[in-house]
Amino acid sequence: MSKLGNLLSFLEFSFLTSFDSIYYSYGNPYQGILIIIKMKNIKYYASIFLILISCTNSKDIKKSTKTIISIDLIKDTLRLSSLGVVDSIIILETKSESLISRIDKVIFTDLRIYILDRDGGKGIYVFSKNGRFVRNYCKIGTGPEEYLTIEDFTYDRKNGIFYILNNRKEVSVIDTTGKFIKSFRNNFPAMKIEVNSKYKRLYFIGDNEDFNLIVTDLNGKRTAGYFPNSEFKTHIRVLNNPFQNMDSIIIYRRYLDDNIYQLSGDEMSVRYNIDFGQNSLDHSNLIKLLEIQGKKPFEDAIAKYKTHIKYYLEDKKFIYFLFFTDKMPCLCIYDKGSGLSGSYLYTYLKEDLFNSSYFPILEYVNEKNNLVFFTEPEVLKKYLNSQKSYLITTKKYKDKILNLNAMSNPILISIK
Repeated sequence: MSKLGNLLSFLEFSFLTSFDSIYYSYGNPYQGILIIIKMKNIKYYASIFLILISCTNSKDIKKSTKTIISIDLIKDTLRLSSLGVVDSIIILETKSESLISRIDKVIFTDLRIYILDRDGGKGIYVFSKNGRFVRNYCKIGTGPEEYLTIEDFTYDRKNGIFYILNNRKEVSVIDTTGKFIKSFRNNFPAMKIEVNSKYKRLYFIGDNEDFNLIVTDLNGKRTAGYFPNSEFKTHIRVLNNPFQNMDSIIIYRRYLDDNIYQLSGDEMSVRYNIDFGQNSLDHSNLIKLLEIQGKKPFEDAIAKYKTHIKYYLEDKKFIYFLFFTDKMPCLCIYDKGSGLSGSYLYTYLKEDLFNSSYFPILEYVNEKNNLVFFTEPEVLKKYLNSQKSYLITTKKYKDKILNLNAMSNPILISIK
């Protein structure tokens, strides 16, 4: 079975805690492909209903008009080609200093692609828009401007600087060339970071006894906190990508919460409420379940409900998110214009652009607002050897793909 095959098989049979640690991880350094899609019009079906989760926080959530996304499973096939057409295929250059073992986060700018490899490469790898390797930011050590681990990073587009969260409490600030600007130390540990340049705020997420979300100024001075982690007792989890930066607002979500929040400065409001309908996990049931001792008994109890928004992504027209029902992953697509949505079991999804056996997880949009996902070289090599390889016509490009191997870097595919 292919590496992506193993990934999806694990996705289909895993739930909550185990799947919370899943990434595009291929073990040894690998060659992947990034693909970008151009959006088409899609029709969905929706019904409207509201369930709100009440939470204790140090600062009140701002009252606002909420949009409700309903979950209605459609027992029909959804083809990847219905979401758009291939815009670009980017083969990330493979060198000894650019090998990526796992993709933990990707940031796109107008000129560059920045990829965080937290555990294997222990650094940030920079590529041009055509996949050429530019540089890496890997300064492992205990000296000045060095780190033992990079937890997360974010980009201030207005000022052209990166904030890098390392060693759980340290924040390093560098420019786009990797030049060190400054650093500061928080008085709390964190695992995720995001920046809002308009409001001059940093957002941190951690799993200690403090708040799930802590807001600070750009020097780490705390200004607000939301959702005490203590309410989850021993079952607190930190999502893989809990933030999405949409310029003046930051999208935020948390474990087992059916609300999608937005942050503007220190203020938080509910942006969307996901109505899972029948067999949803309401707040009163969640409070009772949190009393369960032990990881597996808790997971087994949670698995009886429709819940857990594992991945969430917005572009200008659509919202995509992955959730679970009966331990099976499902993809919901919501049309912002019409207010209609459709949800599909992953078994009903078909990757028909390159005829891969597995439908990609939709996690990123690039600077053009195009969907971006990853694939491995064997998928495109197999596609090129088929009789329907009409998407890749240039001989030089074909030869480059056919020369890739299991030790090569990811291939990024963009669709629009």
